[in-house]
Amino acid sequence: MQNSSQRFYLVLVLATVLAVSALGQPAAPQPAAAQAAADEPANISFNNFRGASMFDVLDVLARKLKINYIVDPRVGDGSVTINSYGQLKESDIFPLLETILRMNGAVAVQVGNTYRIIPLEGVTQSPISPRTDSENLPQDERMILNAIRLNYSSATDLGAVLAPFIGEGGRFQVVAQANTLIVLDNSRNMQRTMELIALFDTAEMARQRIRLFSVKNSVASTLSTELENIFQAFSLSEEQSPIQFIALPRINSILVVSANSSVFDDVLYAPDRVD
Repeated sequence: MQNSSQRFYLVLVLATVLAVSALGQPAAPQPAAAQAAADEPANISFNNFRGASMFDVLDVLARKLKINYIVDPRVGDGSVTINSYGQLKESDIFPLLETILRMNGAVAVQVGNTYRIIPLEGVTQSPISPRTDSENLPQDERMILNAIRLNYSSATDLGAVLAPFIGEGGRFQVVAQANTLIVLDNSRNMQRTMELIALFDTAEMARQRIRLFSVKNSVASTLSTELENIFQAFSLSEEQSPIQFIALPRINSILVVSANSSVFDDVLYAPDRVD
């Protein structure tokens, strides 16, 4: 009996030692192909979404994304049809969700660990932090609030150019004192806005709009008024001349501003010529 007990305890001790030894060994490395398969996002396909409730589709997508969301009572249910004949990756799901919401007049705004689903017209009151970095904008349709400081162009003039290109639900505000544009739009449209601004807000464009003329045989303030009256006669609008004349009495010169650089030659041949 005693020998049996000793053998039992010996077997138990050996089993314990082997178990502890196995725990201390590093795990066997996974094959490279298996590791790559684990890192690759799973393909996802959506079927039978024809005229489905937007709320039902939103819930399906949120479950796949594992995100929390609340819906503003002002958001009405819409109809959604999705035909996914190809494969969608996990990284495509959230942009798809944002597109569905935008097509139904809503937008998702992240607040902490929760997304608020609110109407597009209420996005200006949502807690979106402004940014001044226009680089590396996300490739999706999340709402971006961007403060754009212009270096050469007038914020008022450029704002009028950009107005027709602001996306649905987007807004912009001109801060003339700081020569800044505050733009609220989805990320994809914001990229297009930044590209448009880059075309106009350049040193070359500024140099084409401004020319300084020195006055030798007259007084700059008097000549500036006369030139303004002359070129106002050629203007199609009585409210605004295509050319602006700014007298600089201290250096007896006139600063001429125009969007068309060819008019500077006409200024040279105006009465009481400046040279």
